Amino acid sequence: MKIKLIFNLLATALCLALTGCKPGDDAVAGGQDGTSLWRLKEGVLTIEGGMQNYTFDAPAPWQPYYQSITQVVLAEGVHYIGTHAFDGLLYLEKVSIPASVQSVGNCAFLSCHLLSDFEIAADNPVLTAKNGALFAVVDGKNTLVSYPAVSGSYAIPADVEAIGDWAFACCAGLTAITIPGSVESIGASAFWTCESLETITIGRGVKTIGENAFDARSLHITTLTIPDSVEQLGLGNFACGDNMVNLTMPFLALTNIYGYSPVTKLTITSGAIRGYDTTSYYSGFTELKEVVLTEGVTGVEGNAFRDCAKLEIATIPANVRVIDEKFAFRYCEALRRINVSPENPNYASIDGVLFNKAVTSLLLYPHGNTTEDYTIPDGVTTLVDEALAGMLARTLTIPASVTTIGDDAFAWWSNMTSVRIGATTPPGMRMQHNFSDDLSPTLYVPSGCREIYEEAYPWNEYFKTVREQ
Repeated sequence: MKIKLIFNLLATALCLALTGCKPGDDAVAGGQDGTSLWRLKEGVLTIEGGMQNYTFDAPAPWQPYYQSITQVVLAEGVHYIGTHAFDGLLYLEKVSIPASVQSVGNCAFLSCHLLSDFEIAADNPVLTAKNGALFAVVDGKNTLVSYPAVSGSYAIPADVEAIGDWAFACCAGLTAITIPGSVESIGASAFWTCESLETITIGRGVKTIGENAFDARSLHITTLTIPDSVEQLGLGNFACGDNMVNLTMPFLALTNIYGYSPVTKLTITSGAIRGYDTTSYYSGFTELKEVVLTEGVTGVEGNAFRDCAKLEIATIPANVRVIDEKFAFRYCEALRRINVSPENPNYASIDGVLFNKAVTSLLLYPHGNTTEDYTIPDGVTTLVDEALAGMLARTLTIPASVTTIGDDAFAWWSNMTSVRIGATTPPGMRMQHNFSDDLSPTLYVPSGCREIYEEAYPWNEYFKTVREQ
């Protein structure tokens, strides 16, 4: 589309330079296209009869005169404005539409940046126009169909219930849009290539957002809030963008809707967050560093943020009832802190480490925590499966209160040089299948307990050097 627009502009410039022609010149042309008859004279394109759909590759027969057409008059009896019918008419300023027209195809006025006057017959039961915007009743809803000449900021009227497909596409001058709570749906590619758009405000009535509605590849927005009312989000809304870094939205379990995104801070406002198959819905958020969950979130389940390799901070609110500590943050290698609201009745965090509320079970030591010396709090009795897996600390102190150590609680260590333990009787420890063969940390045990630990399996499997404290 951009290539076509550039070609048109270059062709127009060449025409002006070589021939001196200008919009409105007395070009005369016409013909029959299916059941429609068209005539171009003195810049006015008149169309009678039926109109068909057109495409980029098969444009309307009057397209070669795009530099001459300033006005379109549709005769009574035209019932439909075809797709791409007037796409790219760069000097089109006015369109007169009779009462007989009942519907408008997608992209009918795409790239008509000077079109600011829709003259609608007073007795047309379907179409209306206001301040350069065209509206139609579609499936019983007042729908904004097209606003080709919009520029600056625009607040959609409060009686609009839907935004049509491609409604604001290629509106290069649009800088800010406010969508009221009356709008329930935003059509596919509604804001496609709105290259100056920096601010989007979406009302809480929106339920569906179509594919590529907010095509991040072309928008300049840095912050976007999608309200909790949204239930469906189409493909491509955040893919391949370079600008958007702050995104607030409810959890929507729609596989592969996100793709690559530069978002660095993600705020999730509602839902029980989970992943799919073997990864996260957010795995394409390759720059994601912070996740904030608000009070509407009730769970952080399996694979919720798996493979978010740059995620550093996660904030857990009071209402979260379930956290899958083993898989929710799996392979989040940069995760430094998990912050839990003090009001949460099920979980707690101390220095960014996740515990149950009573602080008797250590659930997850963040993989990116760079503390060199870590001491488990007194009173902790259980290290759950993989609780300390991947920790970067060089020394670890385990209090005497610990009695149970789960599978792979000591897995994937890379820096550990010594472990100090307070229990005189070796805690029950399950297999550490991924204990690094390259490590040989020294185990420091209470006085008089060296032989006990040297003979205790599987302690003696992983700690070859045992010394008394």
